[in-house]
Parts: sequence; C-alpha cells; structure tokens
Amino acid sequence: MKQFFTLLFLVIGLQGRSQITVTTTDMPISGDTIRLSTASPLSTVDLTQTGANFTWDFTALVPDSQVVDTFLAVSSTGAIYSIYFSAFLGNPANSAHRGPDLSLIPGLPLTNAYVFYNKNSSLYEQVGFGATYNALQIPVGFTNKDVIYNFPLNYNDADSSDSNFSISLTGTGSLSGTQHRVNHVDGWGSIQTAYGTFNVLRVVSEITAHDSLYLDTLSMGFGFDQPLTREYKWIGKNKSLPLLQINTQLVLGTETITSIRYRDSSRVVTPTGIEILVSAPIPSQIFPNPSSGNTMLRVFSESNKSLTISILDLSGRELRSKEYVTSKGINEFALSSTNLSSGVYYIKVKQAEKNVETLRWTIEK
Repeated sequence: MKQFFTLLFLVIGLQGRSQITVTTTDMPISGDTIRLSTASPLSTVDLTQTGANFTWDFTALVPDSQVVDTFLAVSSTGAIYSIYFSAFLGNPANSAHRGPDLSLIPGLPLTNAYVFYNKNSSLYEQVGFGATYNALQIPVGFTNKDVIYNFPLNYNDADSSDSNFSISLTGTGSLSGTQHRVNHVDGWGSIQTAYGTFNVLRVVSEITAHDSLYLDTLSMGFGFDQPLTREYKWIGKNKSLPLLQINTQLVLGTETITSIRYRDSSRVVTPTGIEILVSAPIPSQIFPNPSSGNTMLRVFSESNKSLTISILDLSGRELRSKEYVTSKGINEFALSSTNLSSGVYYIKVKQAEKNVETLRWTIEK
C-alpha cells in the first residue's frame, strides 16, 4: 500500500509539470482584455537559465505600473481598416489592438495606430498596421507577413520568417522596413510570478530589422539598422498573451533589458512602491471565445464564497446550472459544449447572492 501511494504521488507530480503544446486556441481573440504589470528593466533576472522541465522563479518582480491590453474586432477599428484587412483584399486579419505612438517619428505626423493580426490553425502572424494621417486612416499591409508563431509549438521547435512593409504619404515622405525573425523554443517547465504558477513553454525570438525614411521637405532620406532585439516569452495554455515577456536589445555589445511585462491581478502601486490588491471585482472572461468545443471561464473572487454558473439561450431560458465554491483570487472553470449546437449563449455568473455578471459565449462547431 505504501508503494502504491508513493507511485500515485509521483504520477500526480509528473502531471503537474507536464510539457505543454501551444496551439492557435492559446492566442488572443477579439474581446480579450488582459491586465499586465510592468516591472523595472533594472530588475535582476537571469535570462540564460532554461531547459527541459525547468522552474523559473520570478516572484521577486515588483510592478511599477499596470496596463490593460485589449484586443478588438477589426470591424471596430473603422471602415477603411475593415475593408483593407479582409480576405477579399488578401490581407485577412481577425483581431487588432492599439499600436505604439508613431507621432514621435520626425516629419511623419501619424496618430491612433493599430496593429492587425491573423491566426489560423497553423500560425499567428502580424499582417500589418494602420495610423491616422490628416484625419484619414492609412492602412499598411505587410508584403510578407511577420509570422510570430507556427503551430503546434513544442519544445526545441525552431523557425524563421522575413517581413516587410512600405508606406508613402504624398507631400510628406515615405517609410519602409524589413525584418528577420528567428524563433526557438528553448525550454519547458513551470513559471512562478505574483499571478500564480503555470506550465509554460519558453520561446526566444531574435529580431533584426532595417528601416528607411525619406522626407520630402528635406529632399533626402536615410536608412538605419535597428539594434538586435530578443523577446523572451513564457507562454501558457489559454493565456492569450505570454505570462511573462522580457525584451532586450544589444547595446554596445551588451544585452540590455528594455522592458518586462507579465500577467497579473489588478493592483494599485503607491508612490512608495507598495502594491495593494484592488478590492473591486475584476470582470470575468471566457476563453477561447468563439470556441469550437469546450471553453474556460475565468472568475475573480474576493474571498471564499459560493458561485453559481448558468448557461442560458438567447431567450433567457436556463439550460444548465451548477454551484461551486471559489477560493480567493483567480478561479477557472471548464464550460462544456456537449448537447449545445452552434450559436450564441449567455453565461450568468452569480456570486454569494449578488454581483451577477452576464457574458456572451459563441459556439462554432
């Protein structure tokens, strides 16, 4: 009997640290709202440690600030983008989010940038971007797409892609760029942060890029190489964005951290650097959504309490209902699509006789 329990605990331990495979269902979809904490680039981390069945401990990271990354439906970004980034014109995109501030590029007054993505069963790629110029939306599609991941993604996988774009603005100038990306899955195991402990793959992306800028006002242009950039990404199942991403650049021959962002709960950062968990409820999430089968419901609970999850049809008729007991923090529950046909349903989440939330779940079988 003693040997049986020893073997049982060993099996459970191995299952808890199993190697995962990342697929398209683990990538962002329109409607995802993802909270990220930003830590100081001066934080002490060792990026050389990796390998098989490895544990990365980043619990010492302290947030300087937080951002919320929201993925949008392409149709919500504007009519011009909706037409341009469509399969009809050969630039299909199925999600977008706010892009970087382009107003800092000298001589190119671009604002309200968006980045557009496409994902399918075999890849996740950036297909282009767009920005507003003189109150007009200017879409820019990549001639060759930036393939961020190829699926399925497993330990020791490696691939590369080349991408390029060009934009010309009459009377102002032009901007073009080329990029070469090399991806390598160099580790698997578990990661520990303030957000929790998760099974992950670590993907390192090495990016070399060259940009060219021509200004009509100066009748001249110039080209420049971007510093060698590396993206270290720890990717979990059903997490949309990496649980942790650390970007670096090669500066004077030294790899220098430029940004650290990781998935986190809602926090307030005081001027003294003390972080306090916000007591206000965090909206629940369904992912993936739409889904072709079962999906997950993520619920934040302020304490241990009862919770009821109900599935309703569009008329409000209750199809299923089940009661659970939550723990303080993030809770995840599986939603089964068994005996449910393709269509739209309502998920009603009721905690402790109050705080009722209603979410839309789309099933596409």
